[in-house]
Amino acid sequence: TLAINAKAASMRQAGVDVISFGVGEPDFDTPSHIRQAGVRAIEDGFTRYTAAGGIPELKEAIVEKFRSDNRLSYERDEVMVSCGGKHVLYNLAQATLNPGDEVIIPRPCWVSFPEQVRLAGGRPILVDTRDHQLDCDKIKRAVTSKTKAILINSPNNPSGQVYDQATLDALGALLDEEGRRHGNAIVLIMDEPYRSILFDGHQAASTLRASRNAIVLSSWSKELSLAGERIGYLAVHPEIDEHGA
Repeated sequence: TLAINAKAASMRQAGVDVISFGVGEPDFDTPSHIRQAGVRAIEDGFTRYTAAGGIPELKEAIVEKFRSDNRLSYERDEVMVSCGGKHVLYNLAQATLNPGDEVIIPRPCWVSFPEQVRLAGGRPILVDTRDHQLDCDKIKRAVTSKTKAILINSPNNPSGQVYDQATLDALGALLDEEGRRHGNAIVLIMDEPYRSILFDGHQAASTLRASRNAIVLSSWSKELSLAGERIGYLAVHPEIDEHGA
């Protein structure tokens, strides 16, 4: 990603008109009311340490966001805030994966997904998509007794593909069936930083309608153009913790 971005910058300096598909960053500025709130916070001295998992007010805002935008119901203590979406994924991998655990990742995928798994001692299992849509037959063949989770991203980076509700429902049913067959609960991890960036009538699907054994994570880097502020978050229901995930 950084190599592509550097190449685009070099070409622009040479006078070439470039549309870069490197860094996933919006082409609009952070909305003015957010910028003004940030300035007020600095002027009011709100620059000291805060709770590592997010201040209560921010967690409440995330709960409301999930309710209004995602039609999902969470409590404040089911939400965790981190330093951007990548940090959320890192924390999640470190907290849930044991050495040798397998995580299925449909590809093409964001370059950090497999590395987050490897850093935690896990094994990424890359499964090709079909016309950039999830191929449940291939995913089923990839499941083993060591499968801990499947990590998907919709709208997808880099393909832009949006997984519809029927696709997620089929995936959720497959994971439940294979989890029972292999004797392990398979977690559906849904990465949604591009959820609000949809075109041509597409609508974002509900992850928890597809599977109650799901973890939803996102950030405000894309929809609010806050990439530099590094705010990522996830939500998880307590019954997943009871499964040992």
